[in-house]
Amino acid sequence: MTFTILASDPTRGLLAAATASRSLAVGAGVPAVRVGIGAAASQAYTNRSLRSRLLDALAAGDSPSSAVARIPEWDAGAAWRQAAVVSADGAAAVHTGEACTAWAGSESGAGFVVLGNLLPGPEVVEAMCVAFERYPEGATASALDVSEGDRALANFSRRVLAALAAGDAAGGDLRGRQSAAILVGVSPVPSGATPTEQSSPGRTATWNAVEADDEPLAIDLRADDHERPIDELARLLELALAERRAAGR
Repeated sequence: MTFTILASDPTRGLLAAATASRSLAVGAGVPAVRVGIGAAASQAYTNRSLRSRLLDALAAGDSPSSAVARIPEWDAGAAWRQAAVVSADGAAAVHTGEACTAWAGSESGAGFVVLGNLLPGPEVVEAMCVAFERYPEGATASALDVSEGDRALANFSRRVLAALAAGDAAGGDLRGRQSAAILVGVSPVPSGATPTEQSSPGRTATWNAVEADDEPLAIDLRADDHERPIDELARLLELALAERRAAGR
């Protein structure tokens, strides 16, 4: 009844979750991002607690696959759930229960995973993968995105949203459209860090695990009830990016 992308850019300390559904306020129940740790989603017959359980498991040192393997232990209704998690270093895993509403499935690539249920078919997740993988670096960079951090956050956010839009164009939720959401987190950089250190995947992962867990999200937007929720989300994203630029963040 929902389609979602979770993505990580370890070299820039970015994590994102974006989701859309023919349900009211999908952003309230499906996606979660914990800065420096990972991004998670729980959908189908949603068990919201799975999001925090998956992210807690990552924070405790579990791999995404190990965390996802524990879902039947945490949830007696695991057969009805679809859940996924991507870690800050880009590893990902998905659980799709055998009782999820068809069509249900997922695909993953380098640093991301897409998943959905009650879709017309696999073409939805396939389109999302293609849109995310082929989105050019800096494709929508604005002259207003003046800093490297601005450009990285803006491009990553727009890239994730482009994948969501591609899933919608390929058929999306069989029931139609109603809501969408996007969450993006940026890991803080320790004082004294150099630009070279900031772009190092190994150092980024270390900073994330130690310092970033309580950091607020850079982007946290929802279109809870709208005829074209993904278009509305794109409009809100540009407003949010402009506000961050104006505030010097």
